[in-house]
Amino acid sequence: MAADTISLTYMNPVTLKRLSGRSDRGDAAIEKTLQLLKQTPTDGSFYPLRYSVVTEEYEYSETVNLIDQTFIAINLSSIGVDTSDYVAFLRNEWERQGVVYGMYDAKTKEPTVSHESPALYSLIVDYASSIGETEIATKAYERMIEFQNKHIVSPYYGGYSIGLAPGDQNSHSFDNLLPLLTEAKRGE
Repeated sequence: MAADTISLTYMNPVTLKRLSGRSDRGDAAIEKTLQLLKQTPTDGSFYPLRYSVVTEEYEYSETVNLIDQTFIAINLSSIGVDTSDYVAFLRNEWERQGVVYGMYDAKTKEPTVSHESPALYSLIVDYASSIGETEIATKAYERMIEFQNKHIVSPYYGGYSIGLAPGDQNSHSFDNLLPLLTEAKRGE
């Protein structure tokens, strides 16, 4: 059974383009998917999370996950879509909060959680670097490395956790691996 919605988070144009040329039917689906992505609207800060193939409408979430939003911004910017609204939101959060939280209320633009994510900061580094937003990339990188375990006696030394307290070993693979990849890309 086919899904009724398509997640914009995983509409990766680079991957889709690599798949092109394998079949005419596949190429038509890829082109249609890229067109849907190119037409993605914004509410002034955030992107819809899904596209309904039934109603042919984009669907927003009431609570916005910034990992999803950053993946969508990466996908959009990779095909030349202007993502300046999302950049403005990120810049505003750094000015207002000094950090970026994991989830926000779509209407009020206020954080709905108090946690940060090294994975989110890693994605923001990649996104901001790819569009020439070096100030945002630098701020995200500097905040990301604050989550690195720097306790030499820890078995998790050098890895990342989602807590900043000394000895915090609460980690998720996503929050560990993405920052390590970001470090590798930067030659750190």
